[in-house]
Amino acid sequence: MRQFSYLLIVSFLMLFASAESQVSRGGIPQSFFNKQLQVDFQRVEIFGDRRLISSNENANKEDLSPPKIGFTISTDYTPANSGTWFTLANGDKVWKLEIKSAGAEALAIYFEDFKLGDDAELFLYNKSKSQVIGAFTSENNTKSGYFGTELIEGDIVIFEYHISSKQQESSLPFKISEVAYVYQDSGFGNYKGFNHSSDCEVNINCVEGQDWQIQKKGIARIQVKQGSSLYWCTGSLINNTQNDFKPYFLTANHCGSSSSTADFNQWVFYFNYESPDCDDPVN
Repeated sequence: MRQFSYLLIVSFLMLFASAESQVSRGGIPQSFFNKQLQVDFQRVEIFGDRRLISSNENANKEDLSPPKIGFTISTDYTPANSGTWFTLANGDKVWKLEIKSAGAEALAIYFEDFKLGDDAELFLYNKSKSQVIGAFTSENNTKSGYFGTELIEGDIVIFEYHISSKQQESSLPFKISEVAYVYQDSGFGNYKGFNHSSDCEVNINCVEGQDWQIQKKGIARIQVKQGSSLYWCTGSLINNTQNDFKPYFLTANHCGSSSSTADFNQWVFYFNYESPDCDDPVN
């Protein structure tokens, strides 16, 4: 019932961003209909320090930061040093890799050196194939080379990278540098923050919100990355007196106050995050 679109910050000046679209191009991964790609391929399991869960929760009691939802695990996977390559009948190639981090409500992926070729496609999906994001293409490349994804439900994410016959397997189109282990408030399953607002706060599509239907389009939920920690914040696009459409984004000072430039480049913004009508949706 929720409709999302995503923007990825690629340069930040507290809080000014030159924004690149993180829109999925659509399509279906090759393995969904090609039996050749449904055979065994490399699966890896990574383990985070679960002590970070309790330390994150304790830290939140001592400061004003929003509740943390997860932490990142450093990795170094590329199509050159991991995964399994397949060659299709037409000469195209497909690379697949599965990453598991047991017990996670959801995972998010953070890339470095993200530079897909002109005819390359990258999909990510969960084990049940109920959630597929992509295709990501060269149009998703950023000057910084950083790229982050929305949350993917469950503790398994599968990568499927498709290139044409003229591209080389040895090229390095991206590095999977971090995997976010989200252990609470993912939005999948139990979600503590949902339906917990005060009675004086109403959904935007109630009668009280009729005069704010234009302004609501600027509101976004932020998947904040700060070092190895993840949490949610919200904010809004704002205009300036020159009316030149610079993508300034206003949020609270405690949102990412210690985020680095690299972190800002990997923040993910969820627009159109709203109830379809006045009543609270089921999930």
